[in-house]
Amino acid sequence: MFTYDIEAYVIKLNEDEASADSILLVPIGVSYNLIDLDCTNGTDDMEKNILIKDKFIGEDCLNQMIESIVLECKRLSLTSIFLIAHNGGNFDNIYLKGLGNLTIESQIKKGRIKKIVFVHKDSGIKIMAIDSFSFTQASLKNSAKYFGLKDNKFSCDIAGKSREWFMDEANKSWIEYMEQDTKVLSLICLNFEQILRKWGTS
Repeated sequence: MFTYDIEAYVIKLNEDEASADSILLVPIGVSYNLIDLDCTNGTDDMEKNILIKDKFIGEDCLNQMIESIVLECKRLSLTSIFLIAHNGGNFDNIYLKGLGNLTIESQIKKGRIKKIVFVHKDSGIKIMAIDSFSFTQASLKNSAKYFGLKDNKFSCDIAGKSREWFMDEANKSWIEYMEQDTKVLSLICLNFEQILRKWGTS
């Protein structure tokens, strides 16, 4: 399973308006993890089940992430994977729909997009993009609290920031924020998987 998180900058289409329709959000960075759902290290040491942590910066970050994930899939002989984003049905997963290296096979939508199945054009690898909110039913911060994650989240004011702000060396804390969100999501997924296994419903 892979988890990921996107950060995006704002382009104002109309300086005189502040509505959602007057801005454009453009991905500028993405962080992803590869996690081992077997949880063989126990609940106190789940971070060892995060096998890969990587990130890409720039407008082509999502294409780079997908190609990196595909390489990992080939290395591990995987033909299909889950790709999880928190609130992905309203944000992250939507941006994947515009990538030229993916085609959409199917989609489940009810309010938010719960699941999109993509196929990587060159390799045929199937990528099932899932919104983790569909099973946690809580924010990332509250989900982390529920599972008792100590290092759950730190704040970084990224709302409404421009491309120039994100690329300024003085503001690089947003990258750590993005990577932390991805790690927290990975740990939430690992904890949730353990619950499902206890119930025999994994």
